[in-house]
Amino acid sequence: SKRSNKAFSSKVDAQAKKKIECIAIKEVTKEYTDRGFVVTSCEKENLGWDLDAVYKKTRLRIEVKGLSGENVSVEITPNEYKKMKDYVDNYRLCIVTQCLAIPTIHVFSYSTEKSTWLNEDGDELIIDQIISAKCYV
Repeated sequence: SKRSNKAFSSKVDAQAKKKIECIAIKEVTKEYTDRGFVVTSCEKENLGWDLDAVYKKTRLRIEVKGLSGENVSVEITPNEYKKMKDYVDNYRLCIVTQCLAIPTIHVFSYSTEKSTWLNEDGDELIIDQIISAKCYV
């Protein structure tokens, strides 16, 4: 039946998504560990970021997004977006593209000089705010 196929494909999607997320977290953890940071996962705590990275007196809050494709385009939750603004100085948005092939990390941080979020190559992160609503009876 059609229905069981749909249920199966959404289960496969969920598993693939989880795998991509795990790869992304692993890649970013390794990247920051290599930079000398002590990295701890706080994914389960729903803080608005996934990893805490500490180096001497610097503490970074890192949100990790994993993608299978090569386009840098993600959605962040209202909580993640709020924290991104609250901790603008030490928040990092790490988008890992091509997770299932050759993972590539794009690190975005806020530039006070340019008043915008930039990656390490100087590309600007375009942020389109979406207002959503949940309606129910």
